[in-house]
Amino acid sequence: MSTSRNSDVIEKVRTLIMEDCRLATHEVTDEEVGISRGSANTILTEDLGTRRVTAKFVPKLLSPEQQQLRLEFALDMMDLDLAPADFILFPRIKTALKGRRFESFQAIQAAVTTSLNEVPVEAFEGAYRAWESRWKKCIDAHGQYFEEY
Repeated sequence: MSTSRNSDVIEKVRTLIMEDCRLATHEVTDEEVGISRGSANTILTEDLGTRRVTAKFVPKLLSPEQQQLRLEFALDMMDLDLAPADFILFPRIKTALKGRRFESFQAIQAAVTTSLNEVPVEAFEGAYRAWESRWKKCIDAHGQYFEEY
């Protein structure tokens, strides 16, 4: 282990990431820690076992409490009362309304209603099948973090 990867530096990086998981690698290298970008990346990926997912670092291994919360959340999602269609509707509405200007609130309502009426039944069915598959995988993984759906 190089001098920039000693236990004190690793603990400083861990603290920074736990305080703000949206930090970029170059932000970890600042004067507060004083390490190179390569060392920061090595500490984040090898020593701390994090991965970059979208815009943040997440731990590969979740604590038992985090695993239990993920599992409980997935089990709660099996209740159909808690199964919102937001994940299929909002992107379609956003696409339909993007870049358009409306003269009135009624015009917005009409555009939203039109875009919702254009969603085929098959799209809803496919979205719910994919959603069910994702929560089943979370339950099967006993709340452990995984990337592939």
